[in-house]
Amino acid sequence: MARKESDGRSSREHLEFLAERGHPTAIAELEGAECPMALTGLWSVFLDLSAGRTSNGFGPNPLTFAEREAYLRLYDTVLSPWEHDLLTQLDLVYLENVAAMQKEKDKQAKKPTGEG
Repeated sequence: MARKESDGRSSREHLEFLAERGHPTAIAELEGAECPMALTGLWSVFLDLSAGRTSNGFGPNPLTFAEREAYLRLYDTVLSPWEHDLLTQLDLVYLENVAAMQKEKDKQAKKPTGEG
């Protein structure tokens, strides 16, 4: 959460901003849920892949199968089909949350001064 976004603020700062305004996803993200022990390895793979994520000028790109393949080859790791499916689902949730945060940020930026 310390990673800087394009505006120079950290992801945590963005989440705190949204949480202060009652955004449920941001609140949940800041509170965090414990990752089940059985999924910690896959969660680490997702975080590693996500850290190298590209963007397109409008936001982050989805993780590609080529990126996954390169990562798994580099670390000599094999994932089962359900693990690949779960990575896809994690990526979709991530992208949805980033889009929601950007939408909220845009909405806040459009408010006249003094409203917010």
